[in-house]
Amino acid sequence: MVVVDDAQFADRAAITATVTSLIERSRSRLRFVLSGTGDIDSWFNRQIVTGAASAVRSGELAMTADEIDEAYTSASEGKAISDLARSVHIATRGWPVAVRLALLAAETEGTAISTSMAGAQDDPLTGYIVDTVVRQLRPELSDFVLDATTCSRLDADLAEALSGNPHSAALLEECVRRGLFIDRHVHGDVTVYRWHEVFARHCRIAVRREDAARAERADLAAAVWLAARFPIEATVHAMQAGAAELAAEIIRGSWLQLVIDADAGALAARCLALPDELADLPEFLLIRACCLDVCGDAAGAAMLRTRAGLARPESPSAALTRSISELFLAHDHSMLSRSADEVRGALSSDAVPYRMRSHVLFLLGWVELRLRRDPRLAVDFLSTAWNEATAVGHAVLARRAAGNVAFALAFSGRFTAARRAVARADAVEDDPEWRGDGGIERFAQGFVDYWQDEIPSALECFRALARPGEHETYYARLARLYLALSVAAARDTTAVAEAEFHLSQVIGAEEHGVPWLVYRKVAAAELAAVVGDTDRVLALIDGVADTPNVPVTAVHVADLYRRLDRPLDAARALRTLGVGAAPFVQVDALVLSAALQWAGGDRNRAHLELERALDTAQPEGIARPFARPDEPMRAFLAEHAAWGTRHEHFLARRLAASAPESSRHPVPASTALTARERDVLGYLHTRMTAAEIAAELFVSVNTVRTHQRSIYRKLGVTSRREAVRHRP
Repeated sequence: MVVVDDAQFADRAAITATVTSLIERSRSRLRFVLSGTGDIDSWFNRQIVTGAASAVRSGELAMTADEIDEAYTSASEGKAISDLARSVHIATRGWPVAVRLALLAAETEGTAISTSMAGAQDDPLTGYIVDTVVRQLRPELSDFVLDATTCSRLDADLAEALSGNPHSAALLEECVRRGLFIDRHVHGDVTVYRWHEVFARHCRIAVRREDAARAERADLAAAVWLAARFPIEATVHAMQAGAAELAAEIIRGSWLQLVIDADAGALAARCLALPDELADLPEFLLIRACCLDVCGDAAGAAMLRTRAGLARPESPSAALTRSISELFLAHDHSMLSRSADEVRGALSSDAVPYRMRSHVLFLLGWVELRLRRDPRLAVDFLSTAWNEATAVGHAVLARRAAGNVAFALAFSGRFTAARRAVARADAVEDDPEWRGDGGIERFAQGFVDYWQDEIPSALECFRALARPGEHETYYARLARLYLALSVAAARDTTAVAEAEFHLSQVIGAEEHGVPWLVYRKVAAAELAAVVGDTDRVLALIDGVADTPNVPVTAVHVADLYRRLDRPLDAARALRTLGVGAAPFVQVDALVLSAALQWAGGDRNRAHLELERALDTAQPEGIARPFARPDEPMRAFLAEHAAWGTRHEHFLARRLAASAPESSRHPVPASTALTARERDVLGYLHTRMTAAEIAAELFVSVNTVRTHQRSIYRKLGVTSRREAVRHRP
């Protein structure tokens, strides 16, 4: 066997002629191994194609973690170091020379791999890479590699910005062909290159050691080019170039995007990397506070916010940062409202830079949902943010906005549009979720299910979200609350303990304008009502109805008072609703108000008000307000069906769902109504004829008549009139 090392330095014609001739004369008994860089494999294309030769590339020569472990164990007299072997493999990508030097450093210096491979100025690997690899290249390619390795990941445009060479695309491809420790990744029309980290790191060390000014120029070029696309990396290069002001300016322009795109932890670190005179400015303290807040450190965020409040901002950009930061940091409802109005005004006056506009729109929509002032405004903000993010290809923001639009539509009572938006959000590529939005689409789905009285589906959604996690999201908390409300709606006494446990996990303080304690008390009161604990119900709801800006809890409190036969307290709770409540809350309030008037003897006014509720409820299928578990409410609805309504079909389905045999009280199997019989009974309450009922249920008139006879027999009645007046 003949081994020829550094074959690339030999004359191609001479080496191919010599090797080919010797192999032929030895009748294949002689073997050659040629080692080198570049395209020496192309010298023997014919032999490779015919199978007389084979090409072994750098990837195939790389050592695995097991091979590194075996080599080190053998060299160190049996001392196993599998953890170190794995670290070495990650750091070196199995490059044998780098592996040997890393293991040698770890053995002789007793240092961890992260230290031994960090690239000290006198690291022998740096000299090896520069002298035996980079300097052996032709001058243009050698200079290009030293500049282009400033960034571990790059494309042709960034490579040109770093090196100033207009032929950067071709030079990158030449590096790939030569096996110069670089990988090429193609994503559609985009080609991205990634240097092996050990190789790139030591090239950077060599440049800084030999020409510090050159290294700074390359880092500065990298910072400028990366600023709009990868701002975190851009600030690293800016600091390495000694351009702290540039790093600060990059943070000012990109901080909101980074927080919303789930890069808050990295952003906080980059703020701390600034010089003290910049890092301690109020605007950077506030940016760090926002980072801590979305990462779950409310106490740390509050301390930084307090520090920032000791000095007022001195520039318009700093003032804008302060206003936007309050949308994350303010928890009092009135303060959050003022901050939202300030930012909205800045958006209208073009004070918000264009590159921040879509993220500011998203944040305003996110805040308006929590303020509960005008759900339609939240939908408008979020829809615009989604459209703009989609148009410019900002996938992360588009994903966030799509999910929030789904919830905003649900929260505003536009249930049909909300279901479509959930499907659209699910179809968007799933990028890493912003912590505050975990599970938003599933909650929106469960929320719509709840108000459309599809309680089993709602419970499934809320149970999936209510599982305890490392970081409790806003929507996980809401899911815990609505899990309790859904258990109460189902009147499932066996699930009350589960629901109470989940409620205990919800915080008892106001956060981002959301009064969690109020929500928790009302949900707990609904559970207490299921088990008949009247004293606990009253203890929980007394005083809650007076809480402003919480319309959905007002209707729950009003209904609990009504069921406890305290109509004056129920009416007082309804008066706290104010204007601008979502349609499902309006429907609920109208139904309860009508029921109170009906119980008080004003039946004509009660029926007119209930008809108004049905006018709003039917288009979006708002069914939950008509599914009250008590007999007085059912009697009122049944009377309304006989009174006459434009919504016979909708009301009949509500009555069918609450037919007597669907109550908690057990009945003999022989007298229990079937599901279809309960449907027919619901329609019997209306003025619909048997033919109309048959058409609605897609059955024959004879089938309806058969069900009628069975219903009469099981209820012990002889006529439709008696059937609808039957009370279990």
